[in-house]
Amino acid sequence: MFCLPPLAAWFFNDPRITRLVIAPSVTFPLRALGSQHTALLLRSMRWMTLQSAGILGHAAGALAGVLVAWKTDLGYWSLVVTTLVANVVTLSSLWATCPWRPSPVNDWSGPRSALHLGAYLTGFGALDFFHRQLDNIIVGSHFGASELGYYSRSYQLMLLPLNLFSGPLSSAIAPSLSRLQNEPQRWRQAFLDALGLVMFLGAGAAACLIAVSGPLIMTVYGPGWEKSVTIFQWLATSLFAGVPMNATGWIYVSLGRTRQMFIWGLMFVPVIGVGFLVAIPYGPVGMAAAYTLVMNLSLIPCFAFATRGTPVSLPDTLRVILPMAGSGSIAAVAGLLFSWPHNHKLVQLFFGATTSGLVYLILAGGIIARANVYAALRNRVATLSSGVIGKAMKRASFHSGSSADEAK
Repeated sequence: MFCLPPLAAWFFNDPRITRLVIAPSVTFPLRALGSQHTALLLRSMRWMTLQSAGILGHAAGALAGVLVAWKTDLGYWSLVVTTLVANVVTLSSLWATCPWRPSPVNDWSGPRSALHLGAYLTGFGALDFFHRQLDNIIVGSHFGASELGYYSRSYQLMLLPLNLFSGPLSSAIAPSLSRLQNEPQRWRQAFLDALGLVMFLGAGAAACLIAVSGPLIMTVYGPGWEKSVTIFQWLATSLFAGVPMNATGWIYVSLGRTRQMFIWGLMFVPVIGVGFLVAIPYGPVGMAAAYTLVMNLSLIPCFAFATRGTPVSLPDTLRVILPMAGSGSIAAVAGLLFSWPHNHKLVQLFFGATTSGLVYLILAGGIIARANVYAALRNRVATLSSGVIGKAMKRASFHSGSSADEAK
């Protein structure tokens, strides 16, 4: 990264980028210092510890960035401060909560076997990072920093609610599936249950984001960000395919098929790259539309490739994905129709979110109540609900009995 700044400054025609490329690269060794701690916490399923470290780091970084932007004239450097502080605080939390410490390696047989799995996983990670940054690179180089701001901030806002549940669920599901890799039927059912849950949440989030895109952008970013609304709507629509496609990673990792995962990345990244290049004449909105179109067209090939030779089949996954995606699409349209565009932005936000949410819950709830593929998930929800209701009733009876004794 220290060698790239001259090339980056030439590509974007902006000399300010030189130092901006170097400064965030310091986070790479910081993340590496916490990677083994993260893996150990994941393996022991200490999800709350991991999430707490991440939330603490993001909160500290956000606070530091806001203070720097508010109290100094450093401008865009506040974003760099945000990243650096977040990584330092997260690393400190991981080391404080995980007792493992590095030591000399006496037996290299274990690391050698792990490298085969990890090398392909790292390769896919690099490809995935490249494809997620490619649109930003093209928008910044062809349309300038302002248009990149509209595009990148829309993308970040779209991911924010999704990350609230996708991160914790993924950290819980992948280790659980790995423990079932030698029990095909249990693994299949567990994967479909997890896919159903993440699809239910993801499609609902996408529907609400599409429905409230205008008032949400205006509320979060304020006046002057109108260009981001259409971009945000297109990017939010990609979640109907993007959420389940991310779940294919559970298949590859839990079954030790990271080589196939890397091959899929080699096939997918050029396709999405061509989509971006074709969309350049249509500006940032065209880039967002191209991303959504490619993601939706890649859904079936993605699952066909991921499920080949595994206990789960392509039809199994589509029976889970498509009904929820259809429900979310209908709910998004309903929210847009009843968002009351001439009212205050907060009123629009309320009506759009309420309408899309209620329509989605009715449609998705009906599917979950009737479809056989959701039977196991339905039973678990019913068991959980009955347990919560039982505890609430016990507490209520306890408090009423205490009040009666006091009255006597």
